[in-house]
Amino acid sequence: MSTTITIPADLEQRITGVAVAQGKNLQQVAIEALAMIFDPEEYEDARTLRALHAARRGEGRPAKEVLEEIREMLGIPADAKRPAA
Repeated sequence: MSTTITIPADLEQRITGVAVAQGKNLQQVAIEALAMIFDPEEYEDARTLRALHAARRGEGRPAKEVLEEIREMLGIPADAKRPAA
């Protein structure tokens, strides 16, 4: 089944901007956005893939930095011993 919809120009521009940033076309991004609304499991898969692609492009923060921030938020001393495996 196929459906055609008309969207406002400003929304089309926003979707196009996201599509360009992700190396996709407008239709792909629109379908993913609808999947996020109607299929939460699909949303998680798409979000995971976007994060993976961003990491491969060198975007985001290093894991060590994020883990350090979490350690500080939880109040765990930097010299705390790790539990035995």
